[in-house]
Amino acid sequence: MIAIAAAASRLAFAWIWAGVAFALSLLAPMSYLLWLIKRGVVSDLDVQHREERARPLAFTLVAMITAVVILGLASAPPALLAVTGAQFAQTALVLIVTLRWKISVHGAAAAACVALLLYVAGHQAGPAVLVLPLVGWSRVHLHRHTPAQTIAGAVLGGLVTWGALALTSGM
Repeated sequence: MIAIAAAASRLAFAWIWAGVAFALSLLAPMSYLLWLIKRGVVSDLDVQHREERARPLAFTLVAMITAVVILGLASAPPALLAVTGAQFAQTALVLIVTLRWKISVHGAAAAACVALLLYVAGHQAGPAVLVLPLVGWSRVHLHRHTPAQTIAGAVLGGLVTWGALALTSGM
């Protein structure tokens, strides 16, 4: 999503800010997750057990709010700021839901990406919507989620991302 937002902004310096967002929104949380796995705190990369999700999600929130603050203070392109803000909001909501119920992060991420593609490319990105049932099916087929958990994740991810883009006129 960060690359799509950087490309959509059509500004050369957007790629510098995309690197900052990528490092804080993905590389730092993945490194922390791998560290938690190595220490035996988390069982696997999927973080299958709901009770194991709070620590990695809380770390991710800190890293993402740092990205939002840096991009905001640096006057990064609106598209990048909107996407980074949407990712933060989505992760915060996932964490809140996770305290009581296991929602599909994969479903949320897939729908967020589809929402961004639709926002950027309009109806030409329509076929991307076909990814959503495939992601949902895979999560259910692998016994990681129920259909309700995958649908809830997709609705959350799509609405948060679309809302953030619409509110900030991110493109």
